[in-house]
Amino acid sequence: MQVARWMLAVSVAGAVGSGALAGCGSADAPASIRTPVDTSIEIVLAAHTLEPTESTYAEAALVWSGARHIPSPSEIVWTSSDRTIATVDAGLIVGGRPGTVTITARVGGRSASEEISVEWRPDATLGVRLPDGTIAVGARFQLTAFVRDKYLGRSGKWSSGDTQVATVDSLGVVTALAVGHVTIRVEFAGLIGAAAFDVNAAPTIPRFGYVYSYSAPSVDDYEGAEWSPPSDQGYSTSAGLRLTLLPPYPVSPDLGWTGRLMPALGALLHVVPFDLAPCAAYFNTRQDFTWLSLGAPQVDCFDQRTLRSSYRMEFVALTPDAFTGTLALVRPGMPSVMSNGAAIRDVDNSVKARDYEATGFTRDSLYWFVSSASPLPATCSVAPASATPTTAMARIVCRNSLGVATEPVAFSIGFGTDAARGSNPRGFAELDSLGNVLRASTTTGLAITATRSTSDPSPTFDVSISGARVAEFERLPAVFLTPVSSSAPGCTMNASRVSETRGRLRVTCAFPVDGLLIGVTY
Repeated sequence: MQVARWMLAVSVAGAVGSGALAGCGSADAPASIRTPVDTSIEIVLAAHTLEPTESTYAEAALVWSGARHIPSPSEIVWTSSDRTIATVDAGLIVGGRPGTVTITARVGGRSASEEISVEWRPDATLGVRLPDGTIAVGARFQLTAFVRDKYLGRSGKWSSGDTQVATVDSLGVVTALAVGHVTIRVEFAGLIGAAAFDVNAAPTIPRFGYVYSYSAPSVDDYEGAEWSPPSDQGYSTSAGLRLTLLPPYPVSPDLGWTGRLMPALGALLHVVPFDLAPCAAYFNTRQDFTWLSLGAPQVDCFDQRTLRSSYRMEFVALTPDAFTGTLALVRPGMPSVMSNGAAIRDVDNSVKARDYEATGFTRDSLYWFVSSASPLPATCSVAPASATPTTAMARIVCRNSLGVATEPVAFSIGFGTDAARGSNPRGFAELDSLGNVLRASTTTGLAITATRSTSDPSPTFDVSISGARVAEFERLPAVFLTPVSSSAPGCTMNASRVSETRGRLRVTCAFPVDGLLIGVTY
């Protein structure tokens, strides 16, 4: 499409000093040139009509004796008669609300003006993009507006047709409050758009679920392929629990029991990598993630040294009421408490460690499992008894993949010896650096044993889970794994079923460890 060029020449009496010109035509003009009295200013516009948010350029030139002389940009003062209709900066004009505006260029004592119309073309319609997936009570998500393929983001005036069903704030963030049908409207620069949707009842949220992603590709984040575990690779105690990888963004688990639009802020997350890449499990806090609700869980495994991501992991999610008995709960942004309601005190606020204590509990009265909860992946560990203050029941240490100590922001759960998930088999054990079991707590019929491999250069442990009741379960167990160390080395795991009565975990750590904390449950 050919763009019309509009010109306006205005004769102005007077002279411009020699410093007012920086160029003549396309070449620089000597500083000694002075303009004659019949000099005029000419404005050239690339377009005379704009849509809101569209932009165009304007050029100003001095004209005398039939020649055009281009002043230095710093010599031209541009103004708009109404900046709500259009702004102008260094000749760049950006449309605002519909209307007519006068753009003026001034050089010294000379000026010229031109009118520009800001208006929508006849085919312009304002659309509202809803996120994918079912919307349920409790969901909080971002709406975005667009005209044709032009993204307007959160711009506009938002309103809800039924604030009893859903509300929307000034930035287009919707909160679903009750079951029903609602229409959200947005007005932008004279256009009106709307999106209607149903709010469904919140799903019954299972209290416990886990998934393995053995066959997930270890690919660059920007290859753009989506992946979900095949049915024979995604083991779960909760129907519909799954991991969906969404490059080029961080790994984004879509938990079937919460949904991509349902926050799980009360849950504890635990992730065990299958590759030597630090992992983190955390809740989304960004309002501009249109594909993921505020409060929805995310997982990211990324090695800063190699700049590679890993999508091979085990992911566990549970709510505190999934277990009975003694539990210690430490979650970012929430009070740290014992299951009996007692407070857990953080007695060390340094960057290098977190020491937690609670009256009546010691380090060896609980089995601690830790996952980094920072958006920057890290490895975390529980310090050995010899490096734990006598009053503390746990010292948590975290480091990034460059080996630098990071603030221990983590999901940490301590299971007491009486902790149980219904009648399901479960077991907890602490191993020393040679694979010997220092202490253990298992249900009847379940045993945890281990050996330290002598053939591997890296610390490697073969952990066996055995017992008659294992045969009753078709899946691998959910595994909790945390190294015992004061330096937070990274550890990876591979799990497999050896027979109907025995499962095998092979754990390899990047650096020497004082031991391992192992937990399994079905």
